[in-house]
Amino acid sequence: MAGENGQTLTVTQAAALIGKSERYIQLRAKEGYFEKEKHGSYPLIPLVRGVIQYQDEQIAKANKSAAASRVTDARTREIELRIAEKESVLIKFEDAQAVIADLLGLVRSEISSIPAKVTRDMDQRGKIEEICDGTLNRIAGRAGKAAAAVSDGSGLSDGEAEADTGGVGQDAPEVS
Repeated sequence: MAGENGQTLTVTQAAALIGKSERYIQLRAKEGYFEKEKHGSYPLIPLVRGVIQYQDEQIAKANKSAAASRVTDARTREIELRIAEKESVLIKFEDAQAVIADLLGLVRSEISSIPAKVTRDMDQRGKIEEICDGTLNRIAGRAGKAAAAVSDGSGLSDGEAEADTGGVGQDAPEVS
């Protein structure tokens, strides 16, 4: 049986045309992608169509495999996150926010009570309250920046952290 146009190729010619080895040609023929006409002779058009079909199938298989791999990777990631959460390596953002809010509430309460604990003199207490309010405002500003940075995923760089801390008693009136 000759090819559709009657041309046949030897296994060596077919391998050179396709750019593969002679063994590749023989394996595709054995797999049924095309038939050989006689020993070591292949019809041109069925050979080309068979090789194209084989390549198309390999591409489809690779695409399915890649999709399956992405699904497996996603499942693995999900399992890793659940394990990290159970091991307390990872906590929910809302839980962290609640703990921080509770601690900041305690800090605000304790710092706000300092002026009354230090003196009964209203002038002195007013000055100390100004210092405490300045400290609380800096803490609140820093907490707001940090929460926004964590929420949007940008994080707070070390330079920003140092720049926001301010000095002890910075911008506060002197208490005499």
